[in-house]
Amino acid sequence: MWKRTSCGTAVEGSTNTGEKRIQTFVGEIRKCVHCGCVLDGFTAICPSCGFEVTSKHVSKAIIDFTNRLHAIGEAIAEEESNTKAFWISWGIGKKIGYVILNINTLCIPLLLHIVFDFLRSFRTKNLTVNEKIKKDLIENFVVPNNKEDIMEFLLFAKAQRDKEHSLFDMKAHFWIGVWNNKCEQIIEKASALFATDRSFISFLNEQKLLAQTIKKKRAKNALGMAAIVIVGIVGLPSFFVIRDKISLNRIPQEKILSPSSISITGDLADYYRITGDSKLLFDKKKFTVTMVTEVEAIKDIQPEIDTQIDAFLKIKKWKRSDCKIDLHPYNNELTVNGDSVKKEKDTLEAILKLKKGETKPLTLIFTVENKENAADLMSKAVCLIDGQLEYVIRNFEKKDSEALEIK
Repeated sequence: MWKRTSCGTAVEGSTNTGEKRIQTFVGEIRKCVHCGCVLDGFTAICPSCGFEVTSKHVSKAIIDFTNRLHAIGEAIAEEESNTKAFWISWGIGKKIGYVILNINTLCIPLLLHIVFDFLRSFRTKNLTVNEKIKKDLIENFVVPNNKEDIMEFLLFAKAQRDKEHSLFDMKAHFWIGVWNNKCEQIIEKASALFATDRSFISFLNEQKLLAQTIKKKRAKNALGMAAIVIVGIVGLPSFFVIRDKISLNRIPQEKILSPSSISITGDLADYYRITGDSKLLFDKKKFTVTMVTEVEAIKDIQPEIDTQIDAFLKIKKWKRSDCKIDLHPYNNELTVNGDSVKKEKDTLEAILKLKKGETKPLTLIFTVENKENAADLMSKAVCLIDGQLEYVIRNFEKKDSEALEIK
């Protein structure tokens, strides 16, 4: 037994199968309400009679999406109003300190904060709970398949992406990326659904090019910010090194001081003076200053030292013959403007040997703490040489030792 189907092709089988073919209609046929002409999507004026076609229909899915998006936006705004970070949460003291720090470091801390904040805008782990819900809603929302809804949602997403924002609003940068990705997703879907609609495809291609441009710009900005960080990390030490070298080169390498410009203070004040001009030499590599000078004994200092030692021995009831008396190996001081002279014990011993009227050339080498001290020393018109004497007295008979500071 043969039967003929609706398509005209005869097939073998029983005519009494009890089966019925079910037809399902997909989509809508749009017709002009005035003349009944079938209209394409986005047709605003009937091509047959010129009647203006209007529609107040908005997809329920899109209405639901915008309502949920608005509710989440209000929750996020409330979170931001209750959360204070960075500058807003700081006290006045911390703010003043931060401003001073930026002034002294060419705003490098502020620049690094902006750069790292921008780079964090590409990451999602810093989002709040509501922000994550908003992101998931945008990414996972399924746009209806008809052309009107696709166009409406694409324009909505584009408007969200293209909102004006501050250059330093890093969250805005993040949402630009989210909405731009959604635009690309819609464009890909529409391109597959309406591949034969040339005018619509042309519009989609324009939007696709714009979305790609924004993505490339974001990637370029991220690379630029990363480059700033790298340059900052690598270049910042170099900047300070160069700055230090420039400041060191400005420090005079040599200076001549007259005898009246140098004063001897401390325990040596009444016994010695500087004769002739003195020379200061600054070694910027070793960070040392060398003073080449000449000292003259005004009167003998040794009798005064012996008097104080004898008085000490009398109090202790020690015999001088049982003791060894030397300058203390560590506690003596010989400084120039507060900076300790190297080999100060040997230098003091050489000075103390001078008799009245005798002179001796001296080379005093001392290390300055920093370039500011060096610049201050090499620019000063006066230098102070200070000497403090301390002896150590060892009694071998008593097996004891004492330190004596000469006054």
